[in-house]
Amino acid sequence: MLVNVFKRLLLVLLAIVMLASVADAALVGDKGKKTADDSLERELDGGIKIECKGVKRNNNSLYVAYTVTTEDDVEVNIGAITIYDNKGNEFNSIRFIEIGNKETSNVSFSRTIISEVPTAVFVGYSVNSDYKLADVYPRVALTVNGKEVRFRNVPGVQ
Repeated sequence: MLVNVFKRLLLVLLAIVMLASVADAALVGDKGKKTADDSLERELDGGIKIECKGVKRNNNSLYVAYTVTTEDDVEVNIGAITIYDNKGNEFNSIRFIEIGNKETSNVSFSRTIISEVPTAVFVGYSVNSDYKLADVYPRVALTVNGKEVRFRNVPGVQ
């Protein structure tokens, strides 16, 4: 009888130790890994998937490249929002928004995205000719169908 009590106590103690180690791993296990906020992909309601490809430079334009894919044929409205580089510079002078082969100089633009067809989207900002592309852009954002979508730590791509 004493052996059975001892076995039960040992099992309870083992269960407590296992739970404590799982809880500890949950608290510290993601150190050094990307968090969900650092991901360069977002999925919105309605099956709209947005992937941020990076920030690029061309002449007097700084632009953010995205790929948008949808589950169904969907009218998507893309709007430009201020972006920031790793030196504290802010960019909000919109030069263009391009969805596929259609471009506008407005701050928002709508177009139908065809189901399962990855469609290139570019949001361009005016910059001085002496501006050098940063290594990283800590905050890049746009609106998709009125919802703000933010990306963190977006790389500057040559």
